[in-house]
Amino acid sequence: MTDDDMALYCVCFCKGGHTFEEMASWSQYDRYIVRSFLEIEAERLNKPQSNEEE
Repeated sequence: MTDDDMALYCVCFCKGGHTFEEMASWSQYDRYIVRSFLEIEAERLNKPQSNEEE
């Protein structure tokens, strides 16, 4: 299992309770969508929370 697979597994399990066996049968398109979601979430979580400068 690669780090990518582990990250996908963690997100999928947390979000929808999917098992790794279920995820293994997903198409490349489905995996691409989840990977894109992961990248967006990572960027969002890594942004500093000091956006409230008024």
